[in-house]
This record gives sequence, structure tokens and C-alpha cells, in this order.
Amino acid sequence: MRDITYLNLDLSLERADEGYRVRVLNSPAGQASADFLLPFSQAELEAFVASLGDARAPDEGLPEMRRFGEALFQAVLPGDVEGIFRRSLDRAQKQESGLRIRLRLTEAPELTAVPWEVLYDPDSQRFLSLTYETPIVRYLELPVAEEPLLVSPPLHVLAIVSDPSDLARLNTHQERLRITQALEELAEKGLVRVDWVEKATLAELQRKLRRNRYHIAHFIGHGVFDEERQEGMLAFEDERGRSHLVPARTLAILLRDHRTLRLAVLNACEGARAAAHDPFTGAAQRLVQQDIPAAIAMQVQIPDLAAVTFARELYAALADACPVDAALTEARKAIYFAGFQRAWAIPVLYTHAPDGRIFQAPVPPNQGEISSMAPSSGGVHMDIASGGGVIRDSSIRIGDVAGGDIRKGPSEDSAAETEDGADETPSD
Repeated sequence: MRDITYLNLDLSLERADEGYRVRVLNSPAGQASADFLLPFSQAELEAFVASLGDARAPDEGLPEMRRFGEALFQAVLPGDVEGIFRRSLDRAQKQESGLRIRLRLTEAPELTAVPWEVLYDPDSQRFLSLTYETPIVRYLELPVAEEPLLVSPPLHVLAIVSDPSDLARLNTHQERLRITQALEELAEKGLVRVDWVEKATLAELQRKLRRNRYHIAHFIGHGVFDEERQEGMLAFEDERGRSHLVPARTLAILLRDHRTLRLAVLNACEGARAAAHDPFTGAAQRLVQQDIPAAIAMQVQIPDLAAVTFARELYAALADACPVDAALTEARKAIYFAGFQRAWAIPVLYTHAPDGRIFQAPVPPNQGEISSMAPSSGGVHMDIASGGGVIRDSSIRIGDVAGGDIRKGPSEDSAAETEDGADETPSD
């Protein structure tokens, strides 16, 4: 599965005189367009999205999800547009490729609130997002195309758990322990390293980014969409441990200069929400606009155990050199199999990279070395550093300072050292 390539089906949702218009901008089978009307009221939409985070009675939610997903499928893929989808899927399957569905919502940013991830195909009787053959990506087209970053394992993750004293408290010890345990096997194999921000302030985050190199930033905490400012914000801590609401545009100032950072994972409420007039006001969207190649955010609060399952399988699949959208699909399936049969639809992927394989599939030749495969022809892209590299037989502890084996290209030096040269091990 890691070697899968993709063809792209680009769907643009645009405002029209009455309702919306859906246009197939690009596909293996041509173009088409049709009128599109949301088949739900605003109240029904909000109630359904809220239900995705309900971990109780998981089996009872499936018929409702199927009905919702099928109604959404039939609304956004009517007539000729569905015909384009069917023919494109057929051509992709004949080429032994997947069909990546790239949703372009910049002309109708209010539609980012729709849970497109639950699209359900009544013919195949499956959710499109639960198979890596038809991943769904929210694509943000920007003027500058993203170039892949070559990196040798391990993938370096910078984890931030923010627990301000004046907000609903998190069990930070438990959060760290769960993430540590979830990634322990990957760490022992030298595929992933996690470094923790010991105090979730912007100053401490700045120091971490200055001293080390990272591929992924993983934020766990509170998020909010500020109605007055019309902007997504994340709750960091101030020096006294109280909440410091940080606009995504401010966070982007720190992250965008860290050129090896390829993915931001925001495990925070409303991390994917945007204003109706501007698609880039959401936290995830703003980070992607400011040159973070990809961001995963949550539509609603994801149950804790589902979040741990998500992180473990996402990073395992990326370490296995899966394309990022396929890696996210693997994480969705793992959540589903763990008994959270609604929560798999909570994560959403935003990206502006035209090529989905930013972490290229390695093929191990002699002595454990990895050479990169040719990039796929398609275009969603998500996260981490792209590129092949060298997997070494070293054993890495969770919490070691992320530092080395990063290359801008095959001709550059792949080794990098931390400033202080010392490993840091997180305290449990």
C-alpha cells in the first residue's frame, strides 16, 4: 500500500445565485458541473458534527452516518458529476492507482463546516475516507508549490501539551504517558523520536525550534474560534500558567521559518473551523497558508483514546513511507477498529502541496539503506518531510532531542546536531 500512486479528482464548490455550484476542474475523465444544495439545515449539520465525538454506543451511530454520508454524496455528485467520478475511479483502478478527491472550498469557505469525510458511496457501500483508494483532502491552492524534503529516519516530532490553569484541566501526565506508550515501538525501531515542550509557552516553543530540527508539530490542548476576531486560536500558557490565546497567524510566524517542519497536527477543539467569508481564518488553514505544507485538525473534540490510536497509526504509516493521505486513512481505520465508529471522521486534512508523496516510499536495498521511489502523479499532500533516506539500526528513546539526518536534497549533508548536544528524556 505504501507504493500506491494517485490520480486527482478536483471538485470546486462555489457560490451560485441559489445555493452552490460544484465543478469538476480536473479529473482522469474530463470536466463537468452541476447545481449543489446542502441536503441538511444548519441545525442538523451542527448536531451531526457534534455527534462524531460521542464515544457512547458506537454501533448505533453507523446507520445515521451512512444516511448522512449518502445524502451528501448524492448532493455533491449529481448527474454528470457522478459520471465523471465513476469513470475516473474506473480509470484509476485500471492503472492500479487510487483516486484522490481534492475539495477546493476557497470560493465557499462556509462549506468547510461540512463533514465531507463521511461521504458514502451507495454503489460500493463504503465511506470514501475509509479506504486509501479514495482519500478526501481539503486542498488549498497557493502560488508557491511545495518541494519535497528528503529526510532520514527517525521522524522528529515536537509535542506540546498545553494545560492552562484557568481552563478545563487536562491530565498532562496521562496525555504524555499515552503518547509515549503509543509510539514506544516506533521509537525502539528508530523510526520516530518525540521531544516534549516542557512548558507550553511561546518562548519555550521558540527555544525548542531554534535548537533542534523537527518534521512534525503535535499540539494537544484547547482551541477556539474567536467570533469577534474571526480567527482560529490555540490556548498556550503564559509564564504564570494561565491561558494565552495565540492566533494561528502568530503561531505561523514561529513555525514557517522552521523549514524542515512538514506537518502540524492540532488535537484541539475547532482547529478546523473557519469564518464564512475567509477560508484561511481557521487555525489549520492559516498554518497551511503560511507555508506549513500540511495540517491535520479536528472538527470536534476527539475522544482521548481515539486520539492516541490516531497518533500511533498515523506516525506508523508515515514511518512506513505511506503517502500522507493514505497514512491518514490508516489512522481512520485504526480508530474505527478500536471501537470508535464515529470518531474516525473527526480529523481533516488541509494541504497545499501538489504532490501527495512528500515522504517518499523507501525501498530497502543493501544494509538497510532506503532509496526513494518516484513521486506519485497525484496531488494531495500532507505532512512530514518527504523523501527517502537511511534507516539505521539504532534504538531511540521517546523524548530524545530531535536533531539529525535532515537533507534538503540528495547532495546535501544529512547530519545535523542539536546545539546543546544532549538528549532530553521526558519525565513521566
